[in-house]
Amino acid sequence: MRTQRSSSVRSPLGRGTEVREPTRRATSTRQGSERASGPAQASCQTSPVGQIRKRLTSISQHLGRDELAVLILIAERLRGGRLIYGELHLATDRRNFRRETLEEAADMAVYAAAGLLRKDRNRRR
Repeated sequence: MRTQRSSSVRSPLGRGTEVREPTRRATSTRQGSERASGPAQASCQTSPVGQIRKRLTSISQHLGRDELAVLILIAERLRGGRLIYGELHLATDRRNFRRETLEEAADMAVYAAAGLLRKDRNRRR
């Protein structure tokens, strides 16, 4: 289990949200831009996570600036959620994702309508 400490890291989950950041430990002897090589690197690329990272890197090579910005936004949201709730494990996560999706979509509709009404009202003044 990792020790956590409070941090003033700005949360990608919204303003004023306190983020608990894991205490960082030095796990690599690499310095600067040197890349690890040898068995450790090879096993990382053949592990399931290593294969997924390699696939993501390959796909990202064919995306434009705005498409990459969308991926970064999603990745930052995942990282923020991980700092607060821990690593996502779909097999054991007990949340009802369909229900969560419905609630988030309803919230989005409220925010979109409020934003449009505010803009419309400000235009009339």
